[in-house]
Amino acid sequence: MNIKTIEDKAMKCKKCGGEHIIKAGLDKNNRQRYKCRDCHSRWVINPKKGGRPQKSHPNVKCVNCGSSHLVKNGKNRIGNQMWKCKECGTRGTFSNNFQK
Repeated sequence: MNIKTIEDKAMKCKKCGGEHIIKAGLDKNNRQRYKCRDCHSRWVINPKKGGRPQKSHPNVKCVNCGSSHLVKNGKNRIGNQMWKCKECGTRGTFSNNFQK
């Protein structure tokens, strides 16, 4: 394993201020990760804010809290759409736990 220290840039750790910074692979979006050898914290220089937003479905409401902030949560074993309420965390199928 070839680990290189970052000497061409004046880079310091955001957590401890240390200058012993090494490259630590890539994140899932192929951005360079760095690691401080002093405090072992890891970071990415230009992190992507947020990520892909989840769609809310205003025509479907949670039976538990009445919120319309539901996101798709996969499918169950027989193929029905599963939902998760972002407000109260209730999970279920459209026909069992949620009403239109």
